[in-house]
Amino acid sequence: PPLIDHFLTLFASRYGRDRKSVDRAALRSLVAYAWPGNVRQLEHVLLNAWLMSDGDEIGDEDLALPDARPVDAAARATPGAPTTREVFRGSEKDRIVAALAACNWNRVAAAKMTGIPRRTFYRRLKDFGIL
Repeated sequence: PPLIDHFLTLFASRYGRDRKSVDRAALRSLVAYAWPGNVRQLEHVLLNAWLMSDGDEIGDEDLALPDARPVDAAARATPGAPTTREVFRGSEKDRIVAALAACNWNRVAAAKMTGIPRRTFYRRLKDFGIL
């Protein structure tokens, strides 16, 4: 919880936005997770949730915690179901658009906010047809 508090305060000051809080369900999920990526993974999960949450409070549904359970092979082979790559690309586009909106469409600031290198960020904008 102290690290969560630290990162939320850091994001608010870094990006000049209001500080958000974490609701109880999200806090329980964050504390219960094993964090194989350690502090950096926590920071990235919180930043993504901070960007994607609509209100002043980050909920459990805003967290993108990787699932440690194996994916059922039959579920992966369902015709018409989106692949993991398609899901990732869709969420990446959403993160980029949210970061651009949060930075008043300043591409350099949005690239920093998402943690994507600037050249890669510009390439993603072109690929997604955003600008």
